[in-house]
Parts: sequence; C-alpha cells; structure tokens
Amino acid sequence: MSMQFGQATTSSEEEEGEEQEVTDLQTYTNEDFKFTINYPSDWETSEQDLIRYEIARFTPTEEPPAVVGVYIVDVSQTNETLTELINQGIEDSNNPQISKINTTLAGLPAVQQVYYQYDFGTVKSMETTTLTDSNKLLTVHYVTDPGTFDEYLPTVNQMIESFELLP
Repeated sequence: MSMQFGQATTSSEEEEGEEQEVTDLQTYTNEDFKFTINYPSDWETSEQDLIRYEIARFTPTEEPPAVVGVYIVDVSQTNETLTELINQGIEDSNNPQISKINTTLAGLPAVQQVYYQYDFGTVKSMETTTLTDSNKLLTVHYVTDPGTFDEYLPTVNQMIESFELLP
C-alpha cells in the first residue's frame, strides 16, 4: 500500500493561498486489495492492530496525533447505490455532520463528509468514500482533534488525490 500527500503549507504561504509541494513521499502498495497511496516519508504505516474493515493506517511521527485509514467493505450482497449507502451510514450514526460534498476518489464518483465523533472524546473526522466496480465500498478516513484538523488537511487531501486502484 502507498499513500501520498503532496502539499503542506506554512503560515505565510497559507496567508497567500499557496501550498508548497512535499517532495519526500513514499508509496504504499497493497497487492491484495489492489491500491496504492502516497504518504509523507516522516509518517508511519501499519497493517497491524487495525479495526474492522481497516486495511492500512498512516500516522505522523510528530505531534499532534492524527490518523488516516483506508477501509474496504464488500457490499456485493446489496443493490444500494453509493448515495444510499452513505445516507444509511449517516442515519445509523449520531455524529453531527458539518459538510457533505460530491468529489472523486481513484477517478470514481465519491462523497466526502466531515463530522464530529464523540465515542472516545471529541474528534473531527473526514471520510471520502466511493463504490468500486466490484461493489467494494472504499473509504479514506481522516481523524484528529478538532483544534488540529486544519493542520494536516492539505496533506490528507494530497493523499486522497494520490489514491489509485490497481488493475
């Protein structure tokens, strides 16, 4: 598996609205689940001690803590659309939603939603989810403290943009 984020910003660059490209990236490739993602070389990857449906986890080695996880769920037993699956997930959770937009992931139509979670304290999460041609629900999930959410957001967005499905 590989994950990539290509840009991070400094405070002066943020004021100018420009982002600086990160050049020291590594690629994570997962042959079993057929995807790659780029991630910063100073982040750690893990395929151990994961939660249900999580395939890989990426975390910065420096504080503040953050997690980017890749999740894959087989939904071939259902005939639901991506929108129906997303809406069902929203209904099943009690998480206050901040935003929900249409986007792409791995070149496929996707939905990106930002929300708060209160399961183990307060965290802010962003999920970018698509439905693959093989009826797999694919999600890149970012979570961190609400106060540091924007700090890693440019990096996480670059990771999401780098995500590719392998043939």
